[in-house]
Amino acid sequence: PTVLLITDHTLLITGADPDERFVEILERVVLSNPTDRTFLADLEKGGMPQMLRFGLPESAYNLDVRSSLVGGEVLQVDKGFAITTPVPPTSNEAHHLEYIYRVPYEADLTVDIGRSLRFNTKVFKIVLPQTLADLKAPQFNDMGSIDLGTRELRLLEGTDFKTDAELDLQLSNLPDSAFFSRMARKSGRWYRNIVAPSLVLVGL
Repeated sequence: PTVLLITDHTLLITGADPDERFVEILERVVLSNPTDRTFLADLEKGGMPQMLRFGLPESAYNLDVRSSLVGGEVLQVDKGFAITTPVPPTSNEAHHLEYIYRVPYEADLTVDIGRSLRFNTKVFKIVLPQTLADLKAPQFNDMGSIDLGTRELRLLEGTDFKTDAELDLQLSNLPDSAFFSRMARKSGRWYRNIVAPSLVLVGL
């Protein structure tokens, strides 16, 4: 797998749900195999299996993976996921992967979305709504904002990351629902789960 190269990696923070307190992230990867041989996953090799592996934030869930590569399966591995799909040599068009997942955040409205990079990466971009949250990303250059009609997006970019590089990424000041709104939802659940069934029982 060391011969594989990621030419472009984009991490797009699509939004956050203040009620359920999770951030949704979409990542798009352009993968290149510059050799004249197909890379095949080796699941029998001792030690770390030789597979197409990608790092995720520690508490990521609801993972969904799409790929232009054919065959194989997606496996959950330590600190991310792996794909057993063969990776043929790149000819005129590179291989593409896209995956989406959620990361929960707590009452401090902060979440760590850092991870390890499993391949050499030429360009890594981060895109997020300008007013969604504050992003700490010391290894990236702030490229300013992009106005897309009704939304203003912030763009950050880093280049020439090496295999096993640790990305330091942290979101803070994430959106939070109002106190009374949370209380209303909790009261609604309490009524639905306890009071309503009790009233039905009394009626019967």
